[in-house]
Amino acid sequence: MTEFQVMPIFNQSAPGIWDDFLRIRSATMTADYDMPLLAEDIAYAKKEYNHNWKSRSGNFAFGAYDQNNNMIGCVHGTVVQKVAHLGHLHVEPQYQGQRLGRRLLAAAQDAAAIMGARHIELISMSKARHFYEKMGYRGLSWTEYKKALSGPRCVTAAVFYCKPALGRACGLTPDTVKQINKLHSPMFVSYDHQSNVNGYAVLDSNGGMLIDVRDNNPRQIVRHALEKQASEYLAHITALQR
Repeated sequence: MTEFQVMPIFNQSAPGIWDDFLRIRSATMTADYDMPLLAEDIAYAKKEYNHNWKSRSGNFAFGAYDQNNNMIGCVHGTVVQKVAHLGHLHVEPQYQGQRLGRRLLAAAQDAAAIMGARHIELISMSKARHFYEKMGYRGLSWTEYKKALSGPRCVTAAVFYCKPALGRACGLTPDTVKQINKLHSPMFVSYDHQSNVNGYAVLDSNGGMLIDVRDNNPRQIVRHALEKQASEYLAHITALQR
């Protein structure tokens, strides 16, 4: 069985990321609806991606990658006033049916909840409505869907924007939190079954790893989970840069 990775994209403006988003989106639209993206659609979408990345702090994005680190699926969105708005979730047609959409959506939901979202909303194309209904989304209209979010549980999740409350739960100083957010530093947080913080890992620009584990939890298990998540991300980024 082919192994696929779902990875956070902490820097959406990294070279090739938006091209990958649009390539996958166009392939899906062509296969499902015979509606390939036109040149003006691509130009507008790139402008929109660029604007959202620069103007919003609540961005999140994930990519699904094959064994050769080619992006084959993606999801992105933003959190505004405690509501997460899912932009696009697409998986290349030849890779559909392998639960990649579920994994991408689950990762997006956890990331949105960490940033304080109480609900997640999206616009669904006709062929995807059944998928979102199976994933617990409620139809507000023919195309609009919504789902309530709760805190992540028993998971190590990516943090795209460290809110002050999360910083306090991790024992970080306000200045450290500001620096993490300013640099878009890759960050992962471990949560227990009650959505309490177990520990965190932060990566610096040189690939250094800072891990801190709370005293009231199984320290080695949590540390191992954080190290594994952060190390897999580092290996993935290193492979992309070759």
